Amino acid sequence: MCPYHGLRFDGAGRCVHNPHPGGQLPDAQLRVYPLVERHALLWIWMGDPAKADPALIPDFSWLSDPKWEAVRGSTVAEGHYELYSDNILDLSHANFVHPALVAGAFTEGERKFWQDGENVFAEYIRLDDYLSVGISAVMGTEGSKQDFYGLVQWHAPAVLYFDFRAGNPGTPREQCTLLPSLHAFTPETLDTTHYFWATARDYKLGDAEFTAAMRGALEFAFEQEDMPIIRDSHRLMRGEDFWSLRPLILGGDGGGVRARRMLKRLIDREQQTEQEDADGNARQV
Repeated sequence: MCPYHGLRFDGAGRCVHNPHPGGQLPDAQLRVYPLVERHALLWIWMGDPAKADPALIPDFSWLSDPKWEAVRGSTVAEGHYELYSDNILDLSHANFVHPALVAGAFTEGERKFWQDGENVFAEYIRLDDYLSVGISAVMGTEGSKQDFYGLVQWHAPAVLYFDFRAGNPGTPREQCTLLPSLHAFTPETLDTTHYFWATARDYKLGDAEFTAAMRGALEFAFEQEDMPIIRDSHRLMRGEDFWSLRPLILGGDGGGVRARRMLKRLIDREQQTEQEDADGNARQV
């Protein structure tokens, strides 16, 4: 319903109710967008409706699985959405931005970056070492060494899955304790981004106090540590193109660089297709 004058429209964009005298339905057609509700999230397709494919929605089924208890949040963050994807793909920033997350795993562990189709991956592995103070508290491993595995998967344009696992040294990776995380970014403007996040656990289910502490720690890390430094980076860029600023590429930037290049190729391909369609329509006219 239009909040200004009360006209109502159906899911196909047709006007179905006119509350004004006479009640004639105006010949108005709103643009509609395919929308799918899945994994306790709403997924909207902003492009050509004919190309909307629900099969492309990443699997975040743990968000609605009763075996998992998730803490989640959302906020509007200042900064371009690609800067926020960069942040999740580069775990080494934790040692300098998050005092409670400092750990050798992020800067001294094995790193690997690769692409598979249109997805980008960043992997961090550190065996037989101490986790950060914050993560140790969440996982109950204070004072004991762990094998750590961190895998980030980027889905275009800006949805990331973080597979965080840790276990006693020698524990098979698939048997380690898992803390799955979602980080999804939807641009609001060129300067602001909707940030949706969630982290889940399959232990201490129903422990409200533990859940509240976990949520508070995550909110603080995202909103008081990540967001201010990304905001300031965005402001310093002053709207300039990322690559035109000749950024210094460090060892942990392999994931972010691949994601940025992949996204540019996808955008260029989409724009080229739109231009070809427009040219074809013009010739038909």
